[in-house]
Amino acid sequence: MAYVSGFDQDIFISYAQVDNEPLDYCGREVRWVNYLKKQLQKRVDQKLGRISDCKIWMDLDDLAGNDAVTPTIKTAIDNTAALVIVLSDGYLKSEWCRKEIRGFVEAASADGRLFVIHLAEIPIENRPEDIRDLIGYSFYDRELKAELDPSSSEYSKELLKLRDKLAGKLAEMQNIRESGEDAESEDMISPAVFLAETTPDMEDSRSTLAMFIEKLGYRVLPSKLYLRGAQEFEQMLDHDLAHSKLFVQLLGAYGTPRTDEFPEGYEGLQLNRALAAKVPLLRAYERETFNLDKLKSEQRQFLEASDVMAQDLEELKVAIKDKLKDLALRESKPATADSGDKPVFIYTLKSDTSAAFHIRDRLVEQNLDYEIIVDEDESLEELASIRDYTGLVLVYGKCSSGVWIKQKMRTFRELRLAKQPIQPACVLYFEPPEKRNELLATPPPFFHTIDSTSNEIEFEQFISELQQMDATS
Repeated sequence: MAYVSGFDQDIFISYAQVDNEPLDYCGREVRWVNYLKKQLQKRVDQKLGRISDCKIWMDLDDLAGNDAVTPTIKTAIDNTAALVIVLSDGYLKSEWCRKEIRGFVEAASADGRLFVIHLAEIPIENRPEDIRDLIGYSFYDRELKAELDPSSSEYSKELLKLRDKLAGKLAEMQNIRESGEDAESEDMISPAVFLAETTPDMEDSRSTLAMFIEKLGYRVLPSKLYLRGAQEFEQMLDHDLAHSKLFVQLLGAYGTPRTDEFPEGYEGLQLNRALAAKVPLLRAYERETFNLDKLKSEQRQFLEASDVMAQDLEELKVAIKDKLKDLALRESKPATADSGDKPVFIYTLKSDTSAAFHIRDRLVEQNLDYEIIVDEDESLEELASIRDYTGLVLVYGKCSSGVWIKQKMRTFRELRLAKQPIQPACVLYFEPPEKRNELLATPPPFFHTIDSTSNEIEFEQFISELQQMDATS
């Protein structure tokens, strides 16, 4: 009996016989696919919670001596929850293996139920059409140009990643069947984080981040391998960005080639489309893993962008978690207050909205109306000319430059002078507080200066001025 009700087996392993011939690994003879099945059985059972909870089917193991091969395998495929494909050169040459994929896809909606193990480096265009866009799991040693040794640490890492995904999918299918919910609608409402494609040298770090993000309760996109043509890549990218709460990009010492189709490489295209889609960004490179001065100028320029942070993986995990918390808070408390026709305008860069949320929360505690204005989206001058307001808050966050702040202080001064006879209260808000040291000009005397560690006296002076204005007007 399978773990997922309604199926005869949970996992069907589709492979080429040539990939299961006995091979010697340091004096130990192993049939690669047989070993895979045994390890998956143990590991998936561990994840699901009981011994032999998961039923795995593999033709040579599970066919009786008098079974007719073709109808028996077809029946097994039709009644399987998930298909694991061991993709290799031998697999591509097997017409029967291709039929197994096609049979599974035709039997039911296979979205999220196909899992590909890569035993060889096979170009996308040479892969069977039904699995061409699946990212899969790399059990292939690029240096040796051979399958991974089952006793290696690399094999164990990939096996655990595959185990987690398989067990997760089986548990999800069973939960949906028990609750009677629609699988597609369940998937559509689950929040997602877009974790940008990286160069091969960064794959291990990207996988670590992907597992961390999933543990936070988010899907990780892309879940499929994009076609490599510029137009097709962009279309698939835009689709995933439309369903993403956050864009995370981990950068390294190397970039993808710059071509006529990709003048800024795949990294630049992903970034530009995320900016166009107005998805919040979080970009970083691993600190102390390479010397910036020794990189190619185009890659160094990419890494030295003002919003790219130098962090180790643990710091980046914390940043991702904090960013997602801030975004969730923003959704629970909209940028525009529900009431009041004279709000406090909070002016910020898009990349510093988390700091804007913090000062906003302090205003909400005082029952003050607010409106967050993002520099890249709206013109403060135009909005101020058509709206009434009692106060202006300028956010000096992590990504704000001293030059930008200096320009905006001048703008605030002009808006204040134009607001006669009752002039709005103005605040320069620092987060983190250390940004005070980066000021290029002393704020005008009418500016209150507040940061996340400011004592209540400073903040109360600002609140008092706002209340006086409100009473006067």
